[in-house]
Amino acid sequence: MLNSKSIIYMQTYGILTWIIRILLISVSIGNCVFAIQKYKETKRYAFLPAFAVLIVIIVVYIFPSTNAFVFLNSTVYQKNREKIVNMYERNELAEYRVGQYAYVAPHRRASHTGLIYIYDNDGSIKILFYIYKGLFVSQVLLYVSDDNGFDYHQFDIYSQYTSQPLDNIRRIKDNWYYAKEKR
Repeated sequence: MLNSKSIIYMQTYGILTWIIRILLISVSIGNCVFAIQKYKETKRYAFLPAFAVLIVIIVVYIFPSTNAFVFLNSTVYQKNREKIVNMYERNELAEYRVGQYAYVAPHRRASHTGLIYIYDNDGSIKILFYIYKGLFVSQVLLYVSDDNGFDYHQFDIYSQYTSQPLDNIRRIKDNWYYAKEKR
C-alpha cells in the first residue's frame, strides 16, 4: 500500500520545482541589473551571465513546448510507460492508488508530475501521462487500449483531472496519443 511518505514526497517535488523556477527568475533579474551596472567597466563580459541564464530559460521553458521534446520524451521513457500499462493490466498498480483515478507512477520518469490518471470503462483502458506540466503549456501522452476508431470525445474524461481541457490531440503510434492542455 502507498504510504504517506510517498505522498509527501510527491507534494514536496511540486513545491521544489516552483522554488527552483522562482530562483531562476530572481537570478535572471539580478544578472540583468548586474550587466547594466557593469556595462561601462567591462563591456565585453557584462552580459555573459545574462546570456547564460537566457540559455537556461530557453532549455527549461521553451524547449519542452517543441515537437523535438515530445519525440525525445516519448521515445526515452516509452518502456517505463509500457511497463505501467502492463502492470495495470495485471492488477499490480493497486498499491500505488492515491485517488479514484489517480496513481503514483511506479517509474518516476514515466510522468512529469509523478502521477498518472487511469480510466477503465468496461475493459477500455485510458491512461494519461504528463510529458511536461509548465506555466504556459502542459503536454500529455495518452494510452488507449481499444484503438479501433478514434473519438475525440473519449478524452473528455480527463478534463476533470487536468487543470485545462485537452486540445490538439494527435496519434503518435498504435494506442498512443499526444495532447496539450488548452490555455
